[in-house]
Amino acid sequence: MKKHVLLLMLIFCFFSALAQESAGEQTMKNRRFFVGVSYSFMSADMRLTDMSLHSVWYGNDMGTYDLSGEEIDELNQQFERNSRINALLAEFGWWIVKKPETGWQVNGKILAGIAQNQSTIDNKSTGEEQISFNSGFSRPCLGLGAGVGYRLTNRWGLSLNPYIVGTMGTSSEIVDNTNPDPLHFQAVLEHKFRTLVGRIDLQASFRAGPVNIFAGPGIYRIWSWHDYTRNYSEGDPGEVITEEMTTRIVITSWLVATAGVSWEIIPPLTIFARTGLGADISVDGGIHFNF
Repeated sequence: MKKHVLLLMLIFCFFSALAQESAGEQTMKNRRFFVGVSYSFMSADMRLTDMSLHSVWYGNDMGTYDLSGEEIDELNQQFERNSRINALLAEFGWWIVKKPETGWQVNGKILAGIAQNQSTIDNKSTGEEQISFNSGFSRPCLGLGAGVGYRLTNRWGLSLNPYIVGTMGTSSEIVDNTNPDPLHFQAVLEHKFRTLVGRIDLQASFRAGPVNIFAGPGIYRIWSWHDYTRNYSEGDPGEVITEEMTTRIVITSWLVATAGVSWEIIPPLTIFARTGLGADISVDGGIHFNF
């Protein structure tokens, strides 16, 4: 699937460039700001780095147990973890430096919107899903981005593009096939998460009229913290058993190949699409209004 996405992206870039070659380069040097919307999706394999277990039985605190490094490694060998993040974001940006005569351009942007965070834990031996969390497409998402570019010629350029985005909240759907409910007890499951995504892309770009094609390597990281609580109650007395699992997971890889295209369809409007392919996959696209 990753190869097919990359191939479609390259084909789109190629034909867009040919179609717009005769249109001529559009200048935007008098526009200092941009607003827009974007959608992004990322699917990433994760690994466990920390886990602690805490229990309270019938009002008695049974203490907290922190797993050792050897126990963490054993769990990583037995189970695979995956995080999928969807985000719909509004963007506001401004050109901090925009000097065509020198070739330098610097911009910054603020991102805000809603996101969906899905996490799964699967048994590697059986392929069965053990635990899954789904927040629904309703959790707050905030981020910052920047771009530093230099035009080598009228057509060729280089850019460095870092960004960081975070989301947090609770899961509305929880499936637990690992921890059966005690007999005659009712269970209430709660899951809270915090996820942070960061990436830096170093890209070469080629401009053909209003179309800008770019590609290059990138590095990225995902950090995610999870608090999963199971409250068991029996009859009127209320909660009598509480089991809490706190974990931290990070991405298994950190290198990515990036490619994309932006197209100034009319002078104020630019649409863009990008993809990142490596051990994981990310896709995003959107539209900017420049003013």
